[in-house]
Amino acid sequence: MFDFNKTHEELREELEWGNSFNANMERLPETKYLKIKELSDGHLLTLSTFLPENQPYHAVFRNELNYRESKGISVAEYKD
Repeated sequence: MFDFNKTHEELREELEWGNSFNANMERLPETKYLKIKELSDGHLLTLSTFLPENQPYHAVFRNELNYRESKGISVAEYKD
């Protein structure tokens, strides 16, 4: 089990999320694991919209979006 009681800066560097579909919702040949800081802005927004608020990842995704906004960071959509 991952320790979600770390600072956001630590979480964005260490925590990973598996990406199994492309932007067109086509299944990828294999799951790609990306650090939170590497997830595209659109992917984060989608995840934070559809994941239940009681899930620990939901807060991490929202915090990452807020972090990026405060730092002027933008991560483009993935290229297939």
